[in-house]
Amino acid sequence: HCHGGPGVEPAAWSRGMKPRPPHLVEAASEWSAGEVKWIVEHGIKATGMPAFGADHDAATLWNIAAFVKRLP
Repeated sequence: HCHGGPGVEPAAWSRGMKPRPPHLVEAASEWSAGEVKWIVEHGIKATGMPAFGADHDAATLWNIAAFVKRLP
């Protein structure tokens, strides 16, 4: 919803977030899988990016990172 996806724009409500969430396909191309995992696990302060580490185990976080890195 927040970042959009391949050929999919972000949800209308997310466009009002400050700072705006980057389009994930382009942004993730600049990050390693480890960086994506860290972001998903810890979130990013002073943005709308939440931390998912408390609710997801390490294997799930690595699966999310792998999925994001495989986006076209």
